[in-house]
Amino acid sequence: MKNHTDVLIFHTAFCAEASQKSLDATTEIAYANFCCAIPTLRFGMEIVMKYLKQFGIIICISLIGEILNNVLPLPIPASVYGFVILFVCLMTGVVKLDAVKDTGKFLIEIMPIMFIPAAAGLIESFGILKPILVEISVILVVTTIIVMVVAGRITQFVLRKGGATNEGNVD
Repeated sequence: MKNHTDVLIFHTAFCAEASQKSLDATTEIAYANFCCAIPTLRFGMEIVMKYLKQFGIIICISLIGEILNNVLPLPIPASVYGFVILFVCLMTGVVKLDAVKDTGKFLIEIMPIMFIPAAAGLIESFGILKPILVEISVILVVTTIIVMVVAGRITQFVLRKGGATNEGNVD
């Protein structure tokens, strides 16, 4: 029986030591992962702050457009004022393209989501639109075709005009 007891004591001591080593190794791995995660978190926060800064610039320009819309007695939407101001700022170098590029791309990517409230409003007011549905449909089809033709012609003109200098450089 003494042999079984010795084996049991040895086994218990060995398992305790192994689990302690395992715990130490786990702790070291967790600490190493934590130390590696800090730069990742810092890098992630830098990206978030970059997007917030760029979005802030766009919002400030939109706010100036809203102010102009309320001050000037012209029937021009505030968003058009904002677009013109942003365009002028980009062309004059007041705002660098890199200062708004990434957020601008992001906003363009999520643009379809912005049309959901308008579509819900159309569905909600279907009773009002029902008597003139045929006229609205004709207008939508005709204007869509006109926009497609004009956009295609302008694109062809721009490609022919600048195609020799910027061939293959589509961003």
